[in-house]
Amino acid sequence: MILWNEIFKPKFPTLALRIVATDVDPLAIQRAERGCYRASSAKELPAAWRERAFTQVADGLCLKDEYRSPITFIVQDIRKKLPDGPFHLILCRNLVFTYFDEAMQRKTMQRITAELAPGGVLVLGKLESLPEGHGALMPWFPSLGVYRKIPNKGYP
Repeated sequence: MILWNEIFKPKFPTLALRIVATDVDPLAIQRAERGCYRASSAKELPAAWRERAFTQVADGLCLKDEYRSPITFIVQDIRKKLPDGPFHLILCRNLVFTYFDEAMQRKTMQRITAELAPGGVLVLGKLESLPEGHGALMPWFPSLGVYRKIPNKGYP
């Protein structure tokens, strides 16, 4: 959100950004909704961005409401359901294609592909790879784990 607000929103003021964040763990979602971090987590941000985006609190920094408000947080198990799309970008790093068995990877891949817009992008962890038979996706930057949905393919 910080990058969006600081760089892209001024250039594309009529374009809306919607972020949906999911996790199976309700406590992880609660922590994410709070948007509070140790100050060291934001040390790489330009100082001006840090000042505009965060409020200083005793034990760190908390993201201001204007940066958190476009994000919807959902307790959801990706093995059973995905948020309703279509999405132009799905970040699915270091979970499905690392910890799930091949059958679950295939099922989840079908769900992801169904919710990804034609031409949309799926980003995995750098060391992850898609299961065989992912015909609706083509490598875009495969060394970075980035794939693109082939337009008009992969819909059930």
